[in-house]
Amino acid sequence: MLNDYDDAARYLEQSLATDPENIKARYDLGRVRYQQNHFQLAIAAFEEVLRRDPNHVKAQDNLGLSLEAVNQIDAAIAAYRKAIALDERLSIHTEQPI
Repeated sequence: MLNDYDDAARYLEQSLATDPENIKARYDLGRVRYQQNHFQLAIAAFEEVLRRDPNHVKAQDNLGLSLEAVNQIDAAIAAYRKAIALDERLSIHTEQPI
């Protein structure tokens, strides 16, 4: 909210060093990297979230955004489609994959 992405990234990385299993921190780090236009780092973060939680709809959707940002359009479309399919299986839907 304060647009201090450098500090946010540093604190999230410290959090992950302490607790590498923290999926929320890893997802948030992906979002920070995306906001910083560090798309390859964002892709890596979202892919790691998905390795740990293959049903993480928002990570899948954000993977699509990050892939689109580096012009990997076919991979982005596949990621978006997977996010939509994951969301369709949920009883409470996310606002992101539309």
